[in-house]
Amino acid sequence: MLDKDAITVQVAKKVQRAPDVYSFELVPTSGASLPEYTPGAHIDVEIEAGIVRPYSLYGDPGDRTRYCIAVKRSAESRGGSSALHSHTAVGSILRVGAPRNLFQLNSEAKPRMFLAAGIGITPIFCMTNWLFQRGEDFCLHYSARSSREAAFYEEICSSGLRGHVTFHFSKDGSSQRIDLRALEQRMRSFAEIYVCGPAGYMKDVCETAHRAGYEPANVHCELFIGEDPRVEENSSFEVELAKTGKILVVPPEHSVAEILNQNGVSVGLSCGQGLCGSCLTGVLAGQIDHRDRYLTEEERSRHDCFTPCCSRALSSRLVIDL
Repeated sequence: MLDKDAITVQVAKKVQRAPDVYSFELVPTSGASLPEYTPGAHIDVEIEAGIVRPYSLYGDPGDRTRYCIAVKRSAESRGGSSALHSHTAVGSILRVGAPRNLFQLNSEAKPRMFLAAGIGITPIFCMTNWLFQRGEDFCLHYSARSSREAAFYEEICSSGLRGHVTFHFSKDGSSQRIDLRALEQRMRSFAEIYVCGPAGYMKDVCETAHRAGYEPANVHCELFIGEDPRVEENSSFEVELAKTGKILVVPPEHSVAEILNQNGVSVGLSCGQGLCGSCLTGVLAGQIDHRDRYLTEEERSRHDCFTPCCSRALSSRLVIDL
């Protein structure tokens, strides 16, 4: 569920970028300027009532007349990407949240190496274009099955960005699958690493960066899925509903949202993975175990809200604003 400040936009363009990837250009229906954003940001898109999904922005951050997103149809779609591909067309009306950025460029650490796989190119396309326009030093390794299946392949090849990009195609024979072992030595000449793609690919890149000597703070990841539920690490705790004083026990195998809903307390669930913020709930007391990908580090440090779909408690009880 988006908040009251959500922006109503209209789909101005829908373009197929790869066999299973469409881009959408969204313009405000009011004609007003859109909120600004920085490279690496994403917006939450309300596709249908109760379905909110985050999508990275790939356009020019300086252009406040439109937001551009690219969406891959997921084989495990639970209504997000599938609905956008099948039911959203030019002229469709959507609601979006203001841009948020959990994948920011560190302005001090240079040069930078970027690694993208599949639809993970979306935020990195924006970030590298932004750096290229400013003459900054970087390189990008872009992995896909083939050039045909690489979103933005033609745009990259026809622009100055091409000189900074090494393609790694696993199927069409025009280039080789990425060899992270071989890349490990070269990594050491870069100050920071930025990676986005499937979970297994990102895990491999992070392990390679660790072997190359990088501290975790210098390896930046953008995840499109929530954290592993880590059920084996869970323990029971209590939630106290501040408005009624009712106390509920949350066992290890259930989320707070599940226990609330089982007891007739409704929270707005959408992604169920801590990505969209639909279930964001105020916390009045207790120590939160944040497991979402929605809140920024600054927001987490306030200790005043959490996502009950996935986050838990480090203390024996959370008092929540319900």
